[in-house]
Parts: sequence; C-alpha cells; structure tokens
Amino acid sequence: EMEREGSARPNAVTFLALLCACSHAGMLDEALGFFDAMQSKYDINPGVEHYGCLVDILGRLGRIEHARKVIDEMPVRPDARVWGALLSACRTRGDIPAAVTAIERLVELEPGDGGNYVILSNTYAAARRWDDVARTRREMRRRGVGKRAPGCSAIEVGDEVREFVAGGDWSDPVFGVMGGVLDHLARDFDLMSYP
Repeated sequence: EMEREGSARPNAVTFLALLCACSHAGMLDEALGFFDAMQSKYDINPGVEHYGCLVDILGRLGRIEHARKVIDEMPVRPDARVWGALLSACRTRGDIPAAVTAIERLVELEPGDGGNYVILSNTYAAARRWDDVARTRREMRRRGVGKRAPGCSAIEVGDEVREFVAGGDWSDPVFGVMGGVLDHLARDFDLMSYP
C-alpha cells in the first residue's frame, strides 16, 4: 500500500509494527504473509523482534508446537522476549512441558528475573500440580529471586477482618476455610464451559 501511494518503502520497523498489530488482532495468515514478504519481496532479514511477534501470535492462537518450531529454526539466537512470549502462551494454554523448556531458557538469559518463575508457578497451579508449585517457589527462594515485597490481602470472616501476607503463616484455621471456598469455586468454574 505504501509503495502504491508513492510514499516510503517499508522497512524493518514497518514490518515490526505490522506483525505486532497482527499478533494483537489474531491475524495469523496476514502475519505469515508479511513475514514472508519482508524477506522475499523486500529483502529484509527478520530480527529477533520479528520472530518474537511471530512466536507471540502463534502462542496466542494455541499453536505452541508451531511456535517452538519457529524458535528452533530461527537464524538468530532467541532472546528473553521470544522465550517469554512462549512461556506466556504456555501459561494460557496449560502446556507444562513447553513452559518448563521456556523457563529453562529464560533462567539462562535472565537468572534474576522472578517473574518468569511466577508464570511457571501459575502454570503449575492452573494444572493443580501443587507439588510443582511448591518446588518452583522453593527454587525461587534458593536463587533469591521473586517479588521484592509480598502481597497483602484482607478477607472479612463474620464480623472480623483478617489480613494475610502471600507466603506467610497459613496455620490460622480461617485459611483452611478459604482454601475450601476457593476449591469449590474452581470446581464450579470447571463445570462451566469457557472458551
């Protein structure tokens, strides 16, 4: 379109914007077309950021294996953004084996980033793999990564407001009641068919 109008010839930044827009709109066929055109028609070598957008859109659409294939065949070394896009998709789709692969690569690239471990832990939690959640949290503590300040929440039980800190003392009986309520809600949500 730009060339037809006589304005500028598209460059790497133009294609990055197009790929990002396609990713957010879920337009895989268009993204693949732009990705191909940037190489075949415009002789622009995709950078890691272009591959990151491609992995992101594939992941958003649940095409985890295709995203892994793109990563494996990249002519440039995948960076944390590429692996992070895969990890986020794995969290959304519940693909634990691919999530573990992504976190291993992310730990190599960003050993001090606790956010990656949090996503892995949440992936395990969504699959109700509580032993793996606990193991991941222990690994975070061992490596000294994680949130700087723990989250604080409050819940009203009867006429009493109870405050608690994430990762704090769970020996209070009210937490057993809360866990039961949360399990009940989780079962109810599982019975509903959400896309």
